[in-house]
Amino acid sequence: MAPRPSWKGFLRLSLVNIPVRLYPATSSSATVSFNQLHKACGTRINMKRWCPHCDVEVEWGDVTKGYEFAKNRWVVMEDPDFDNVRLETSDAIRLMEFVEAAELPALYVERAHYLAPDGRVAGEAYGVLREAMEGKVGIGKLVMNGRERIVAVQPWERAMIVYTLYYADEVRGIEEVPGLEAKAPESTKAELQLARQLIDSVTTSFDLRAYQDEYHSALMKVIEQKVAGQETTPTYTAEAPQVIDLMEALKASLDKAGKAKKKPARAELQPVAAAQVDEEMPRARRAAGGAKSPATRKRARTR
Repeated sequence: MAPRPSWKGFLRLSLVNIPVRLYPATSSSATVSFNQLHKACGTRINMKRWCPHCDVEVEWGDVTKGYEFAKNRWVVMEDPDFDNVRLETSDAIRLMEFVEAAELPALYVERAHYLAPDGRVAGEAYGVLREAMEGKVGIGKLVMNGRERIVAVQPWERAMIVYTLYYADEVRGIEEVPGLEAKAPESTKAELQLARQLIDSVTTSFDLRAYQDEYHSALMKVIEQKVAGQETTPTYTAEAPQVIDLMEALKASLDKAGKAKKKPARAELQPVAAAQVDEEMPRARRAAGGAKSPATRKRARTR
């Protein structure tokens, strides 16, 4: 089923306005979902909206939004109030500047979206701008989900990708992270040489299809055991890693990598749907100067 647009408006560059739609580049359809149950009887728990003042359950139609401006004091905000919060970026992605693709740090990227033209005429202008932007990233702003966001617009294959970005004050500085406050100790030439050899020995062409969510598979195996009334068994037994000399560890790793290369090549992988391409990988690629496709990250969550 085709995805629904999460936003529609214009891509604006100076006096150029192109009707566009924004689509999520990732899907959570493969996520394993859990429900909360009453441990005593196994019944699913209902979450009720309760008003402690009136001592009654509140229906959705009677729920409104309020902003707490003082302790236990709220101002009620209705839909017309939110409609009055209008900016130029409420219905347009306003491109303000362009930077080289390699200049965009992956650390600031939040989510990826496909940007598609809205109509045939829009498609012509969209194509011209996409081609003109090759090697560049457009930086702009967009109001989405009740917040003005910084976005990066970047060509990718026959499309353009919109990445929502974190603001500078939302990203922690490296000096705030324990263990990274000071510069790392100097490495010896021998250590660097072995480390580079190890990296070179496992360097290959990037293919995201080679990676699968093994935790998802292991989780489903345990769930199937429970459904069948069987006792669950560990899907993996972890061994405590041995802390050994760095040089010895590098040499042993190189030897292991050499043996692994002698094994037969894996079977060719089948392509996956475009909506299943991971948003994390374009981040890493973008830091190296190229935008790659976005994919599903399957996670277990409880609701």
